[in-house]
Amino acid sequence: MNTPKTSGEPLTEHELLTALGSSGYPLEIRLLKAFRDGGMDPIIGFRIPGQASESREIDIIAHFTRHISLGDGRVFRVTLRLVMEAKSLEPGAAFVGFPWERPTDHELRVGRARFGGALSYRVLPKFEDDQGAVIAPGGLAEAFDPLNSGPVCVQWCVVRRTKPGKEQRVFADHDGAFWKGMDGVVRATQDLMVEHSTHSWPREALLILFEMPVLVVAAPQLWLHDATGTNPPTSVPSLILSRMFQLDDRVDHRLVDVVSEGAVPAFIEACSRTIDMLEERLRGKAGVLAEIADQQRAKLEEAELRAFAAQFHRDHDS
Repeated sequence: MNTPKTSGEPLTEHELLTALGSSGYPLEIRLLKAFRDGGMDPIIGFRIPGQASESREIDIIAHFTRHISLGDGRVFRVTLRLVMEAKSLEPGAAFVGFPWERPTDHELRVGRARFGGALSYRVLPKFEDDQGAVIAPGGLAEAFDPLNSGPVCVQWCVVRRTKPGKEQRVFADHDGAFWKGMDGVVRATQDLMVEHSTHSWPREALLILFEMPVLVVAAPQLWLHDATGTNPPTSVPSLILSRMFQLDDRVDHRLVDVVSEGAVPAFIEACSRTIDMLEERLRGKAGVLAEIADQQRAKLEEAELRAFAAQFHRDHDS
């Protein structure tokens, strides 16, 4: 029988490695290396202030950026940035996604077509109008096809065993830490895009920022379960979770990429193809998008002047 140890006794190497292995910290360092090796310039431990909620820490942020000159001193900068939560699973546990009817290619493209900056698309309510340069055939949204090839799931769970004992069993639930992590990266992408969309950038700066929420799971594979009974459970390297999320100012539909650790290099390659395709399409539509950016700037400046005037009158009347 093992004698319980006091909290002050030195840890054994086995205890140390067991505790670290079940935490998310080594995973974050491995991901830092993987995304650096993939050329995505990662940052670890990034804290983001919320728009109307408390700040949150993001495990890893990594990005690809391209620059396109318009020839008149103006430059488009398009950035594809991943906002990631890293989660470990205890040995024997599994992350399971439940697929349903697969969306069309157009629906998946529209699900990705959300960006902040100058210009902004589907981030600020005043700019909700659909723009042909974004979601029409040949638009920016088609660049996300490399990321939309995986299975799409409308529900998820973590399956694990209870602690050993007479009543040990296997159960499935929405692990609270996983759900909080996914909710956090979705909210963070929205906050960052709003910030970039409302900032007073100089006119020559045309900044398009795609923020993508990602959950990386330290597991050799993920699982799909067809709850209709048509297909047997299958393992997959990654999946796309399609869910509704409560943001600070609205309930919104989002796609969250859930990637097993082993699939990270392939996911980085898909992101690389996407940023290349975004650059290609942006070069072909730069003039149209620059005009939209100027129109949006004018709307924002007008709204800021109205807000300033209203505040001035309130202060004067009081």
